[in-house]
Amino acid sequence: MRSGRLAGLVLVLAIAGCGGGDDGSGPPAGAQTGGIRGTVVVGSTGLANVNVSATRNSTTRQATTNGSGQFNFTGLEVGTWSVSVTVPSGYALASGETGTRSVSVSPNAVAEAGTLALAQSGGGGNNGDVAQVDMSGTAFSPQTVTIAVGKSVRWTNKDPVQHNVTGESFGTGNLDPNESATVQFNTAGTFEYECTLHAGMTGTVVVQ
Repeated sequence: MRSGRLAGLVLVLAIAGCGGGDDGSGPPAGAQTGGIRGTVVVGSTGLANVNVSATRNSTTRQATTNGSGQFNFTGLEVGTWSVSVTVPSGYALASGETGTRSVSVSPNAVAEAGTLALAQSGGGGNNGDVAQVDMSGTAFSPQTVTIAVGKSVRWTNKDPVQHNVTGESFGTGNLDPNESATVQFNTAGTFEYECTLHAGMTGTVVVQ
């Protein structure tokens, strides 16, 4: 009888020792995760090799955009994450862009962070700095930009309809949604322009 009781005790201890659990090295077994994806662009073109971070509580994950400007996070804990772009040298946040998105991650799904827009801000190129103007809500934003002689202005159509830039001595032609065009100004002066497709949609470039 004694040997039988000992054998039973050994069996119970062996079973108790077989259980799994969270050892602190990762999420609990069976935990559901999700992902986040998005794109970093300059105008309508994806920008490669840009660092993007996703942060939730004390956890931060890093990703780098591919040749099409796309980034992707996988294996993220379910919940709300803050996605931020690290602006590379020679670029700045585009007009109206915060550079940060709050994204809710659901189990077994990939959430969209959308598009994070940058603009060139100089860095020694032949064309120098580029001022960004968005076409949005049948308006130019900002309506007036001031640049130095030899610098450029880039217009980007953020609306679902065509727009154009038409000045006395310069223009872009009709731009489709998400399309951009850049004009360099080599003479000082005040240059007014309009979108001929939408009455009252006007802007000014001051070159000095």
